[in-house]
Amino acid sequence: MAQRWGGQTNPSAKLALTLGQEDEVSKFIQSVERRAIKYVEDNRAKFFPGKKGSKVPVGELFNSSIKSSDDFDPVFSAKLLCRTNDQTSEDVITTPCWDMQRKEEIDSNVHLNKGAVVMAVVQPAHIYAINNSAGVTWKVLRVGVQAYESDTPGSNQAEFDFGV
Repeated sequence: MAQRWGGQTNPSAKLALTLGQEDEVSKFIQSVERRAIKYVEDNRAKFFPGKKGSKVPVGELFNSSIKSSDDFDPVFSAKLLCRTNDQTSEDVITTPCWDMQRKEEIDSNVHLNKGAVVMAVVQPAHIYAINNSAGVTWKVLRVGVQAYESDTPGSNQAEFDFGV
C-alpha cells in the first residue's frame, strides 16, 4: 500500500510491504540495519553531538524499517520517488512501475494500492539521526506489480492523506 504525505517542499510516499516472519528479505534488511547501528555507534559524536544521545546505546535509539507486532506479519516501509505536478499542484509517484504479466509500464499512481501483489527493488538511501533517534531510509527504485485491483469505479483504490 502506498501512503502519501503532501504539502511539503519534497512530497513523499512510502510503500509498505508485508514480509514473512523469517524470510531472506527480512534477514537482509536486518543485516543492513546492524551495520548501520555499528556505523552510528562508531561515529556517535557526528550523529549525536549533544549530551542527550551520548550515553544511550544506539540500538535503543534506532528505528527499524521493519515494524512488527504479535498480531500481524512484519511490515517493511520504503520511500517511493515523488514530485509535485507543476500544472495541477498534485503530488505524484514517479517510481517506475511495471505490470509483470503484460511486461509493460503502468501508472504507479493508479496501480499501487492496498492489496496489490508487488516485487520491489529497494536500496538503502542513507542513515539518519534526528531528535535522538536513528535509522536507515530505504528508497524504492522500481516496482513490479503481479496482481492488482482493477481501476474501475468501486475498486479498492488507495486513499491518500495529503495533510501536513
